Amino acid sequence: ERAGNTQIPEPGGHPRDQNFACMDGMPGQQNNDENNVAPVNPQPDKPMKDTERKVEQAAEEEKVALKKPGKWEPEVIDGKSIRIFDDNHFKDVREKYGVRDDFLSNFKFSDLGEAGGKGGSPLAFLPGGIIVKELSQGDHESLLEMTDSLCKRILEKRSFLVRFYLHFCDITSGRYYAAMNNVFHAEGIKEKIVWKYLFDLKGSRDDKLITEDGKRIHEVHRRWYLCYNCWYCCDCCCSDTCCYDCIPEERTRYYAGKRFAFNGKLHLTSKQRDEFSDTLKRDVDYLRERQVMDYSLLVGVQAFDSMEDAKRAGVTLNDFACNITDSKSGKKMVYVYYMGIVDFFQKWNFAKTIANVLKSCCAPHPLSTVRPEKYAQQFETHLLNKFTSNARELSDQSIGHIETKLEIKGENTPVVCSIRGSVSKDTSLRAAKPLNPPISSPPVTTDEPNDSQQAS
Repeated sequence: ERAGNTQIPEPGGHPRDQNFACMDGMPGQQNNDENNVAPVNPQPDKPMKDTERKVEQAAEEEKVALKKPGKWEPEVIDGKSIRIFDDNHFKDVREKYGVRDDFLSNFKFSDLGEAGGKGGSPLAFLPGGIIVKELSQGDHESLLEMTDSLCKRILEKRSFLVRFYLHFCDITSGRYYAAMNNVFHAEGIKEKIVWKYLFDLKGSRDDKLITEDGKRIHEVHRRWYLCYNCWYCCDCCCSDTCCYDCIPEERTRYYAGKRFAFNGKLHLTSKQRDEFSDTLKRDVDYLRERQVMDYSLLVGVQAFDSMEDAKRAGVTLNDFACNITDSKSGKKMVYVYYMGIVDFFQKWNFAKTIANVLKSCCAPHPLSTVRPEKYAQQFETHLLNKFTSNARELSDQSIGHIETKLEIKGENTPVVCSIRGSVSKDTSLRAAKPLNPPISSPPVTTDEPNDSQQAS
């Protein structure tokens, strides 16, 4: 209108009369050059509506994808819609270990409770030895990356890696969870089962004793922000002086447990020690390839006065059950070990680099905050040195030693000894070894009979 040559088209007029362009800063000026015509959209908010429609459509598609559970049923856990990740792999693990697909049908998200300890994630302990754990974003991404190879490793002959049965997301809250086996799950009468020891072992000064003789050891850390306490340095430099009274009893017990966890020895039979070594090396090689660190070997030890006591408690003796002599009481006991590697999702990142620099100056060595290659090396070396081969096999196991009475040729005095396999007709045997000799500290290496010997 300001140009004075704007034509208002009549209804049904030529479309060309409805085309306007902005030329030389003159808005609204009519352009008669067909090559330079810039049509004006008669519906200026239509592109915005199309964009919004596409966004809403993409959101609906994502929502439908999140709700899709794949082959796993049911689609809802505790009344909440979930998304399940890579269940084709975890289903194979469940089938091998006899876990039903609906094993979480009675799970409630309200069952999740704080796990305790540094950086503990909420946990729920379910019947049948199942744990449901909330995962951080980083752990979730690591598990997604590792699922295929992890399940293949778990399905091999033997592995200490904790078994994962399900990986899922609560769509409403956006939180991630994983269901796995409980390393310390033991079938039997709970009241009659006493955990002699529970260890959390990293192969560093972060090793700790969790439980001793059925009593949990409370963690009393010596953090930098607690430097105002008079006992801050006492437990490591002058615990035998007059400052000893300043140290809280719980701190004394916790610190003693840490030293025992790092320096103490655990005993297996020679055969069990070989099996432990082979399995640990395969697992550590796998974790080294995945470039993760800060994982732990959880070790639980049940102690019974005899195999009859273990059977009365309903405990099934596993492949790591053996006879040892307790170093404190001197009593011959049956030890049953439970072991599993957990928390193997931590990647090396910038924050770990900073922590490594700070801890290298003031924290006791060896450290846990080291690069994955070094962590794997010290983890494997430390644990192989911790487990000795000084225990004795259970007397009434088919794979172990059995007690019998033999008459040595030329003598009429029966003796009790250990034999392996069948007894040779030639009774000219070597001198018998006593059953289950005490394990002294430091351990004394015992020689096992070789293949050419029928008995010793």
